[in-house]
Amino acid sequence: LSMLPRARRVTRKLFDGLLKGSQALHSAHFSLRLGHASDPKEPSRFSVVVSSQVLKKSHDRNLLKRRTRAAIHAMLPFVKNGYTVVFFAKKTSAGLNFIAISNEVDALLRKAGIVLV
Repeated sequence: LSMLPRARRVTRKLFDGLLKGSQALHSAHFSLRLGHASDPKEPSRFSVVVSSQVLKKSHDRNLLKRRTRAAIHAMLPFVKNGYTVVFFAKKTSAGLNFIAISNEVDALLRKAGIVLV
């Protein structure tokens, strides 16, 4: 699945607010910004950003975003409610396969402490 459910996507309003006051976590290929939702009971929301400085061709950027969203989608049942999460790809993320992306997404979410298991 390349799309997250609408209730799980970060809106523009949330995105702008998240960049101001949020916790930043880093791994080799991604940075993660973690904010708290206004209602702790609402499902956590996610977004993936791949800048044109990371990958020049839109085809490559979209592929990386689809793979990252698929990795997030697989983690949804295990993620705590009440968070807003944005993944930013780093230049080193170019050419990663799905398994590497999935492992890194899992590691970052665990590092953030928002995984139930």
